[in-house]
Amino acid sequence: MYEIKAEDTFIQDVNRWSKKVPELWDEIQAITSYMQETGEIPEEYDPHLLTNEELNYAGYFEFHLYLRGNLTCLLFIQKKEIKKSFDWLD
Repeated sequence: MYEIKAEDTFIQDVNRWSKKVPELWDEIQAITSYMQETGEIPEEYDPHLLTNEELNYAGYFEFHLYLRGNLTCLLFIQKKEIKKSFDWLD
């Protein structure tokens, strides 16, 4: 089983956005449960590794969470195989 850690700023941002999109936490909980069990990001979220070394998040995974048809949340994850953990980043 993988451990999931979230930066404080990630929690703050999700709390702020969830006022406008109440289902946001439910969606993140569902993704988190899947990631804990499988060690993978669900394919329907189009996970992809960021490889541009000039950007801050090179080496991290990004995926798209679509809510209400017109809001897209880009989520950044760092997968650590040695520790079997994911870090949610802001």
